[in-house]
Amino acid sequence: MSFKIEDLLPGDIPEPKTPFGMRLFTMARTHDQSGVSGTGPVVQGVLMATGEVVVQWNQPVPLGDIQIKRSMEAFLKIHVHEHPENKTIITWGDGTQDFYPPESAPDYKAPAQITEEETEAIEEE
Repeated sequence: MSFKIEDLLPGDIPEPKTPFGMRLFTMARTHDQSGVSGTGPVVQGVLMATGEVVVQWNQPVPLGDIQIKRSMEAFLKIHVHEHPENKTIITWGDGTQDFYPPESAPDYKAPAQITEEETEAIEEE
């Protein structure tokens, strides 16, 4: 049996099985609260079309643990949300980035503060 290289490249899985193909990502940390994984790029991963996540930690060198999580949210809950001081950056294969916590993003704009006068005006309405 022979295949064309185009048939073997990762890509979208046809409907109705899944809504999208695989998405590659890296995870970087600007701080390392635990002192285990280090800073900079610490994980390379794949968000599968099924929603499951496969990651490989970059520590210890040359290869760290490989983990499978049921969802991106499950991965983020354990390795990102529990350590907001690490200021984690997820960079997707298309170049988009997610910052955790969001206020650590370079272009983050804090919600406008409501003045006392504005609060009173709202309450009077």
